Amino acid sequence: MSTNPIVIINGKSVYSNKTVSCVIDSVVYFHDGSWCNVDNGEVVNNGVGYINIGNPSSPSQAEKVKKEPKSYTATALELKNLPADVEVFVGGNQIVVSIEGPANVLGGINVSLEEGTLIIEGSSSSNNSSSTSKNIFASDGNIVIGNNTFITDNNSDVINTKILITVPLHTEITMNDVKGATKIGNTEGDLYAKIADVSSVIVGHLRNAGLIVNESGSIVMREVTENANIIVSSSGDAVILSGQTNALIAKVSGFGDIHHFGTVVTSHLTASESGDILVNNVINSPIKKVSDSGSIRIG
Repeated sequence: MSTNPIVIINGKSVYSNKTVSCVIDSVVYFHDGSWCNVDNGEVVNNGVGYINIGNPSSPSQAEKVKKEPKSYTATALELKNLPADVEVFVGGNQIVVSIEGPANVLGGINVSLEEGTLIIEGSSSSNNSSSTSKNIFASDGNIVIGNNTFITDNNSDVINTKILITVPLHTEITMNDVKGATKIGNTEGDLYAKIADVSSVIVGHLRNAGLIVNESGSIVMREVTENANIIVSSSGDAVILSGQTNALIAKVSGFGDIHHFGTVVTSHLTASESGDILVNNVINSPIKKVSDSGSIRIG
């Protein structure tokens, strides 16, 4: 690796193994479409190679990198093992992804397209523990989890890494272990998610939801219109704020809470240990099972 800068602007050195196209003011442009701004430290690095401002090492952990938005044709989105905050917007007819954060974190985030599903995944090389989970879905009143590996990340850089995604209306979203805060707009589609640790998720209007929430994970949904299948354990929380849900299957244990502040047509509710279920209004008489110090409240 060269220790000689490719350009010096206002006393700041830029190091890279890429070919410079031109320099305009404080911005260095490269032939592959990459660029960097030495004034604010922003780096957009496309393809193979490094760009570093102020230090010949490649790249520094503090270096902020921003990948330009890229569009994909897909009908579903899967988020796995991500050390990042994620925000999902709704609009257009393609999935558009933009990622920014420390270079060492972005180097471990991969985007791939498999059979109509766009997968955004943190690689195992940037994480340090693993467990098994993938393809969460509802089946006959249960939540089923397949057998693939997801990785748990403990990197504090999560607070500086952001993934911005725009999806078409009704896009199905699957989440496994997104470590930061997640916000999802009014997709009016399906969400299947495993939420753990201190991860928090805020969601707009959904059609179906299949959720496993444990440890101190939490999810708040504006509305679920069809089926909500929710398992909460430890100190997890799951909340549906409003609207009418056709069918609610809720199971809570530990010190977890499941609250539905709207109306439920049919429901199967199970509370054990110190778990609590609250449903504001039911149309049909619910099927209830309570054990230990668990509680189920209607109205």
